[in-house]
Amino acid sequence: MIRSVIFDLDQTLIVSEGIWPAWRQALKEAGLGDAEAKAAYKHGIGRPTRVTAEADGRFSPEQVDQIVARYENLLGDGDPVPLPGAEATLRALKRAGIPVYLSTGTSPQILDRVLRRLGWQNLFTLALGSDQSCPKGTPHYDRIIAVSGLSRAAFLREAFVVGDGIADVAVGRQVGVAYRCGLLAPTTKATREELIAGGANLLVRNLTELASLARTARPLESRWAVNDRGRCVA
Repeated sequence: MIRSVIFDLDQTLIVSEGIWPAWRQALKEAGLGDAEAKAAYKHGIGRPTRVTAEADGRFSPEQVDQIVARYENLLGDGDPVPLPGAEATLRALKRAGIPVYLSTGTSPQILDRVLRRLGWQNLFTLALGSDQSCPKGTPHYDRIIAVSGLSRAAFLREAFVVGDGIADVAVGRQVGVAYRCGLLAPTTKATREELIAGGANLLVRNLTELASLARTARPLESRWAVNDRGRCVA
């Protein structure tokens, strides 16, 4: 039985076309060319911006601070656009009594603005943005599990994580989440093979396919399921 669902935000629940231009410009101003910025961007999908900039290895702590600040400033105040089926899926899960969590590499300030503009503040049991004190990854899972009221083993055994990035499913596998779903929407930058290699054991083409969770809570019956060896499960 699925008792919890953890969603990524950018390119999973909302269209985030502004992310790449903002990231490219912030890194260009820090001295990187387009090809280098694009490689860092793809590697960083699903990770906090600060973690991606630090992992690049070419920037001092001061430069990382400047990149993060410039990136968030460039994202601007544009209105967020939900992916098709996003809100309906969130509400279906809530009606089914399944707690829904949000874990994003976006800063808490931007996350708060997005949720308020979409009217989604009450759709999540807990929505976590990333900062230095609690970045996306294991620290987010620690917070979510504490809120769930379940033991760590019980939570992970019956949890389901959904994301478009390799890091989303990779972190899920690292912490022991049972169901790790890669989203293969048109906005997804990772390939099917990359998501499977990263740790996905379930793939969906759109968010409306997740609505079955609210009815059956048996996602591995999907024809898109794959086992840990990357083979399709019929």
